[in-house]
Amino acid sequence: MRNEPLDTIRKYSMISAGDRVIVGLSGGADSVTLLHYLNSCREALGAEIRAAHVNHMIRGDEADRDEEFVRQLCRRENIHLDVLRFDVPATARSTGEGLEECGRRIRYDFFNTLSGGKARIATAHNLNDSMETFIMNLCRGASLKGLCGIPPVRGNIIRPLIFTSRTEIEEYCKENALEYVTDSTNSDCEYTRNKIRCELLPVMFEINPSLSSAFLRCTENLSEDEAYLSQCAAKLADEAYCGDNRYNSVLIAAAPEPLKKRAVVVAFARAFDGKIPENRHINTICSMLSEGGKAEIYGNCFALVHGGVLEFAHAEASAEYWEIPIKSDFADCAYPYGTLHFRKIYKKDINNFKNINNDVLDNLIDCDKINVTPLLRCRKEGDSFRSGKRHITKKLKNLYNEAHIPLAQRNRIPLISDGDEIVWIKGFGVSEKYAASSKSESCIQIIAEDKNNA
Repeated sequence: MRNEPLDTIRKYSMISAGDRVIVGLSGGADSVTLLHYLNSCREALGAEIRAAHVNHMIRGDEADRDEEFVRQLCRRENIHLDVLRFDVPATARSTGEGLEECGRRIRYDFFNTLSGGKARIATAHNLNDSMETFIMNLCRGASLKGLCGIPPVRGNIIRPLIFTSRTEIEEYCKENALEYVTDSTNSDCEYTRNKIRCELLPVMFEINPSLSSAFLRCTENLSEDEAYLSQCAAKLADEAYCGDNRYNSVLIAAAPEPLKKRAVVVAFARAFDGKIPENRHINTICSMLSEGGKAEIYGNCFALVHGGVLEFAHAEASAEYWEIPIKSDFADCAYPYGTLHFRKIYKKDINNFKNINNDVLDNLIDCDKINVTPLLRCRKEGDSFRSGKRHITKKLKNLYNEAHIPLAQRNRIPLISDGDEIVWIKGFGVSEKYAASSKSESCIQIIAEDKNNA
């Protein structure tokens, strides 16, 4: 082979001494070549080589033939084999996935189960596969990342044959007298990939017989550019980070467009367990950086820009609504995220009202102004608050936005309500109507204690 897989393995540190390597073995020429090559190099690599096969139950007798073939191959070569039989068509119907998408998910779930997160999973993707993927992504209008071909390494998945052409693989099989099976669906040009493989690539090779080399040069250059831009974007996201999945939107908005978009993707992926937003969502968020706003990206995943902050959170009502009646004697009241302690203060104790500590004063309620049984609760739709300090009325949503309180934290903030009116909010103090004064006969001082500080 012109591009020696062992060089690829070493260049990308795919396998270390002592590793267990699980080869995805379909029985086709690519995977048979990969298994034979790695097994022949196992002593040089210092690795244990195993195989895994999935019968997707799509092609009936042909799928059973492939399973039996890989069983005999591994038995003959004394290679440990794990086999999964899984009804992919039935599962795809129930989940609404395409056959290929469902099969891929089942396949990799199986491989990952076998690896336990520690073993390397070797797949037989080759140079032609990478070219096909490039063309498919190009036709779909992919970004730069989608035009870099199939990566040699992704997590614990390795692709030692990624720089080896299909012609070289077939020559390797011939030289080593390797038998393999052929998937009859590979020639069905109703599938986009097969159409590219069977019709488009041959024409491209006619135009440039050195297409493989040209493609490698192209994707190498594109990969270098993408790696650099991604590195810069990650650095920008780090610099803009404010904690709790919140970012300085002004800083990100000022960056060049390629970095701005990538920084948004980095931030989104960090907030939502590696999920990548679609291009339309990226553009929406980038527009919001300057204009402000809120957008639902996926179900229960939101992006919000307010007050110079870009925030990512699950649904705005990120915690369940809760409410707890406060006892008439104002005994201490526990709530899901802490405890409110109440201290009674009578007129004789507030004669020197002006000398009361501001923190105490901000959390001092005139008991006589409460008309109904007060509730300790979180916010709800339509809540508004008239601050005793600022003497202005604001919706709680706007109040929390101005205070840059993360969406995920808002239902954790305790407040006391008297019917439909809010008496007190932690961090914002007592409302103007319920605030104590020198004329108050009896007051309650509120002391909030968070659960994590208890």
